[in-house]
Amino acid sequence: MRMLAKLKNNKFIYNNMQAYFMLHRSFIFIFTIIFLQFCSAEKPNKVESNPKPLEVQGELTLSLRSSKLIDKRNKEFIWRNELSLNEYNEINELDFNQETIEKILKAQEQNFSPSYKNYLLVQKLASIDILNRRYAEASKIWEKYEKYFPSKEKEIKEVIKVLNEPEGSIFVSDLGKEVNQGSSYHPIIEPSGKKLFFTGVGFPEGRGGQDIYEVILEDSNWTNRKALTLINTPANEAASSISVDGTELLITGNYSSSYGNSDIFASFLTDKGWTNVRHYRQPINTEHFDGDGFKTSDGRAILYISDRPDSIYEYHKKGEYFAGSFEGNTDIFISFRQESGSYGEPINLGSTINTPGAERTPFLHSDGKTLYFSTNGHGGFGDFEIYKSIRLDDTWMNWSDPVHVGKFVNTPFSDLGFQITAMADKGFLSYDSPSSNQNRLLMLSPLPKRVKPEGSVNIVKGIVFDEFDSPMQSEIEWVDVDDSEQIGKLSSKPITGDYFTPLPSGKEYIIFPKKKNYIVTSAIVNYKNDKSFSEKSIDFKLVTIPFAISSGIEYSLNSVVFDGDKDILNSKSYIELDRLAQILIDNAELKIELFNHYSSSKPESFNLDLSNKRTTKVINYLISKNINSARIKGKGMGSAKPILPNINEENRNKNKRTTYIISSSD
Repeated sequence: MRMLAKLKNNKFIYNNMQAYFMLHRSFIFIFTIIFLQFCSAEKPNKVESNPKPLEVQGELTLSLRSSKLIDKRNKEFIWRNELSLNEYNEINELDFNQETIEKILKAQEQNFSPSYKNYLLVQKLASIDILNRRYAEASKIWEKYEKYFPSKEKEIKEVIKVLNEPEGSIFVSDLGKEVNQGSSYHPIIEPSGKKLFFTGVGFPEGRGGQDIYEVILEDSNWTNRKALTLINTPANEAASSISVDGTELLITGNYSSSYGNSDIFASFLTDKGWTNVRHYRQPINTEHFDGDGFKTSDGRAILYISDRPDSIYEYHKKGEYFAGSFEGNTDIFISFRQESGSYGEPINLGSTINTPGAERTPFLHSDGKTLYFSTNGHGGFGDFEIYKSIRLDDTWMNWSDPVHVGKFVNTPFSDLGFQITAMADKGFLSYDSPSSNQNRLLMLSPLPKRVKPEGSVNIVKGIVFDEFDSPMQSEIEWVDVDDSEQIGKLSSKPITGDYFTPLPSGKEYIIFPKKKNYIVTSAIVNYKNDKSFSEKSIDFKLVTIPFAISSGIEYSLNSVVFDGDKDILNSKSYIELDRLAQILIDNAELKIELFNHYSSSKPESFNLDLSNKRTTKVINYLISKNINSARIKGKGMGSAKPILPNINEENRNKNKRTTYIISSSD
């Protein structure tokens, strides 16, 4: 920006800057249409699959609230649009000098106009102190001029509050020369925090324009920089996000298959590296500006921005001047993956998030609730600011009022692409370095209070092995035991076989590796009562059906459980048994022998009788799933084959299990 160039030439501001400061680069509401948007949302079984419609009373309440908010936002941008293009250019070309700006404002003291131009001048004046970390002085400037802008009272009071908040012990570190050798933008962190992608200009490996790079974390240093050669072109490409499993990189670019001047693409990690880009089809990409794609942690949906005309507010194309900006009216949308693998019609996140201005770079934390995004429509220190909002229900259109994430992340200029790890222990952001005149990437730790996500997340990670103990790539699925609909899907990585799964607290999950022609295995993790972060390592061993037949090994159905000392099959058992039934349906030549093991301090006759009854219950369940009874045998084992000595209650509980052996009818 021209005003940024002026700023860099002003030694008064930059000589005193700390190296760790973070600096980056309609009018009509049709109630009927919005109401129909709410009413026409598909009714799903799960939040993660599709949004649920509101109850009628709640729908009307939300629609009324939305109507009032839209009206307020429209008035705001009518006011902003009084700023002519010439006035916009004047402000951007104005020297970033305190004395000059104060002189312009002082000349109006007797007849001060509450115009958007004057608002921007006050904002620019305060930003000089913000850049020098003189927050109290910046606050006083806003306190002085607040009375002149009654329509902006709420936003100005929030800015004053942010400026006066204690800083605390927050540390900001440079990511080092491997990342910051050239100008670097948009840090994309794997949720595990072990790998970082970024967009860079001026690197020796670059092909021209903006290119995409990756680095890995080794001994607290980011190293082994690699250019993604199959993705980079002489034009501009920008990484926007990485899937939670680290196997799908989303890119904003203008490749040959683009519908418009910018589209969303993906590259996939294989054992040979990253693939050529693949184009997201309609309705995600259109002939309009589409970008900043972000895959949700459960893999079920994609968030992105678009300036398509069918939005809440009046259409303004990106690149055309409107209300003090050339960024257009880009809104944040979400599309849900269908059973076919395609994506459904986009849903606008609504008027709480989106404004008549521009929203960019959505980032949904792994808690599934906390959304971080950039906007120039909510106020703040300057241009684009990072805000945080909490999803309040299953519609994906009802959000808490966005909160400014504070002075450690936001600056008076364009702040885009802020991301945090799944553990919420680190944040990554861009910073325009005054010393090198280049954009640099920084890490923020710990996160300030304003930045922290709403929900807590637990981590399950490990490695998937094959029957020869070699790491392998496999799908990983997880379900909520209280609702057997699939709620998450990812993949272990090729070559290394490792996987990383963030799971929100408050639920119990069953995790399954899944690969065609491999036998079923699972693990149960219970986070219903966990209120703080935890991390578990669970490795999975998958074996092919031929190996299972030839080896005669007994495999455990880990999530098949019974109620108490009874033969009542718990409903959580159905999830794994349904998958076992599907293997038998898909492989008609297979037979199965089931065993139930039961250990207790009671007489062995009791153990044996109960284990026989439990075996029968499992057999009957499989028969109910259309498995021929001739293909299933079973036997209760009592406590005859413990995996641990039956010397205490803890061991006896671990010895209670259901197992099976697969054989062939040939």
